[in-house]
Amino acid sequence: MPTDTDIIKKIVDLLPLLNTAIKNVRLYPPSSATVSGAVNRLYLALTNLLNEEDHIFFTESEKSLLICGRSLAQKDQEGLPAVSLLNILLGFGLRSLSFRRGLEKDELGFFISLLARTPESVDGEGGFARLLSEHHIIHAAVDEKVYMAVDKGQQLFSTMDTAADPAARLFMLSRPEIEPGSPKLNEWVRQPEALAVAFNAGLSKIMAQKESLSGDQFLSTVENLLELLHEVTGDLDDENREVLSRYVGDALIDADAETARELPGRNIERLLGGRLLRYLTEEFIRLRQDEARPIEDEAEDESLSRLLQVAEKFGLGLRDSRTLLDDELMAHLPKIIEQLIARKQQEAMEKLLERLAANLASDNADIRLRAAGRLADIIERLPAGLQQAVVEKLSANLLDWIKKERNFSAEYRRICVIVKNVIQNLIAQKQFAAALRYLDSFNTVAAGDDETTEDARSLAAGLTAELAGPANIDLLLAEINDPESPRRADAGRLFTALGSDAVADLLEQLRHATDSDDRVRIMHLIASLKERALPMITGQLNQKAPWFYLRNLAYLLGQIGNEETARSLAPLLEHDNDRLRQEALKSIYKTGGNERGAILLAALCRVGDEFKLSLVEALGQAKVEEATPVLIDLLKDRPLITTAARTALEEKICTALGMIGSPKALGPLTDVARSKSFFSLRVYPDRVRTAAARSLATIRSKIRQAEAS
Repeated sequence: MPTDTDIIKKIVDLLPLLNTAIKNVRLYPPSSATVSGAVNRLYLALTNLLNEEDHIFFTESEKSLLICGRSLAQKDQEGLPAVSLLNILLGFGLRSLSFRRGLEKDELGFFISLLARTPESVDGEGGFARLLSEHHIIHAAVDEKVYMAVDKGQQLFSTMDTAADPAARLFMLSRPEIEPGSPKLNEWVRQPEALAVAFNAGLSKIMAQKESLSGDQFLSTVENLLELLHEVTGDLDDENREVLSRYVGDALIDADAETARELPGRNIERLLGGRLLRYLTEEFIRLRQDEARPIEDEAEDESLSRLLQVAEKFGLGLRDSRTLLDDELMAHLPKIIEQLIARKQQEAMEKLLERLAANLASDNADIRLRAAGRLADIIERLPAGLQQAVVEKLSANLLDWIKKERNFSAEYRRICVIVKNVIQNLIAQKQFAAALRYLDSFNTVAAGDDETTEDARSLAAGLTAELAGPANIDLLLAEINDPESPRRADAGRLFTALGSDAVADLLEQLRHATDSDDRVRIMHLIASLKERALPMITGQLNQKAPWFYLRNLAYLLGQIGNEETARSLAPLLEHDNDRLRQEALKSIYKTGGNERGAILLAALCRVGDEFKLSLVEALGQAKVEEATPVLIDLLKDRPLITTAARTALEEKICTALGMIGSPKALGPLTDVARSKSFFSLRVYPDRVRTAAARSLATIRSKIRQAEAS
């Protein structure tokens, strides 16, 4: 549990986010961006802390708030965030709130929604425990029974509910989800192996606290754990006590030999019928004898040798699916891993986990599920640095399974969250190429195929969105904008892989960018996303925005758009700003394909004469044959007074008809060229008649070529 002052300060700094999330859930609809934004910010901060500490909890003690068993400084205790959370605890009659590593955003969201309700409404539905259980919330809890080290002068090894069943208190160390009174408890208290696993879990927690405790405090904490074990094992027979004493003695020696040497001098004579004291004494006599031998005759460390042999044997057993299906046997695996880590046998530990991970490729869905669950159990308990190293070692198996698994499960979600946390660490470490390798697996799942479940797609997209938070976007953009950065290219590729949230951030920057170089850089980044950016860009076209921002969007769609996005640009052809209209026209012409003729014709009758020139020219260049009768009608409909603008339009129409090349235009163009009064009482200007004559020649040439062929 956290003892470092900096960690406690970070948790104190988290309180405003927690209270804001609760307040916003009370005030706004669940679908509100205000609610989702507050929960997202809290989740990001909380998971970052849980990467450092696997368990964070807040408790009420004598009308004061404790953080992980620690009293707060007076200014923090009297501050509004602490007072608000304390009032929530008191209002619900709760002793504690607890969060564990592996917390998922959906779990946090539901947990916050409960805290935002009234005590009466929660009690009316059965209370917190029932609601959390029904919704399978396992990484957030209230009134959880935990062991914790507290400040000097207080009891060092206590529970938050001292009236709880001793067996439940012991086994919650290794199985926090177990409920007091569970039938399983009656089985486990008679099994030395199960008791040893629970003891080892508690011992690991104590070892994690060692640096923050005095020597006497640490020894007292170990003694309290031994006392609890002794209390639970009162009904064990002598043979099982002997076995358990050996397990416990070996665990103590392996974890901290110096502390184990001091225990015989403490009050442990009665524990496990005196067998623990005898075993420790005999072991240290043997060890002293070994130490007294000449170096050349020194025997191999029997304890380490035995551990490596067990690990190797267990690894070989994992090739047989029956091993994974044996829950009692598999319960030993986490302890073996812990001992290998404690003895700095990382290679053996990784080899064992690789054999476990190989089962993810099994044809049997149940075997894959069991393997994923065991891996998640082990990896979630590892320190963040080691967790990253282990995931890297197993990455080929994990990522292949994430992409190919067709059965969505809680285990699938846990492994994906583990990978997401590793990606976050890699981004923070600026290892962008490595992060991209993991992120690509999420993008593969999010894109999916017919066999990919909707739950898996949604999870992959959601985790990617979490990674595309403001902090990561800012970090990546800083690298991308630094021309001297050796990581610039990798940062750009990772940025584009983050998808729509990254695009949204860039579009917001583009809207407010005042420097032309910045705008060009941002547009290049968005364009590199290609099809993935299109929905976000077209979604912005319907919003009220400055013309220059819309012009940039039109330009982007001209670079990466298609026929569908060309249709979305049609309203911009009627905009007041000519530069925006022209950009939209260019993009429609470039990407509209078979749709551009219909788009341009539809706009022709709705725009002013000035912009009609551009549309007529585009229709001609695109050779839109359907435009021929429309252009002829437009040519016929002459005003009484001919202006320079009208003359320019008539010239453009004649030229466009020639480019289109329809024989239907021969008659009208001939009349214009000869200045007959077929359409009006006045002759056409010379430049119009000249344009008509050129178009006539072009059309007739095409007709002759067609007849000759």
